[in-house]
Amino acid sequence: MRNVSYHKLRNVCNEDIWLNFLRKVSLIDRLEVKENFVSLTTLRLGQFRETKVLGEYPEISWYHNTTQVKVSQGLTLIDSDREKHSGRWEVKVELKTLEVRTDPQISC
Repeated sequence: MRNVSYHKLRNVCNEDIWLNFLRKVSLIDRLEVKENFVSLTTLRLGQFRETKVLGEYPEISWYHNTTQVKVSQGLTLIDSDREKHSGRWEVKVELKTLEVRTDPQISC
C-alpha cells in the first residue's frame, strides 16, 4: 500500500501510473495528410513539453509497406510524394522515459 501522506511517489508507483495511463491514451494527437506532406502531432511529452524532463522523449518511427523508413525516423513531418511513396504507411510512437523501466509487452 502506498503512503499517501508522502509528497513523492516511489519509482514503482510512478511506473505503474505511466503504464496505466499509456494503456488508455494514444500518444498520437493528430495525423493529417495535406497535398504532399503528412503531419504528425504527438502529445506534449519529451521535447514537446514546455518544461523538459531529463531522459523523456517520444520515439517516432515511420513504415512504408511494413519496411521502416530510416530517413524519416523521428521526424514529425514527411514528404508524401504520391508517385514515389504510394502504398501503406504506418507510424509508431513510443514514449521513452527513465520513470518506466519495464516493457509491458515482455512477460517474465
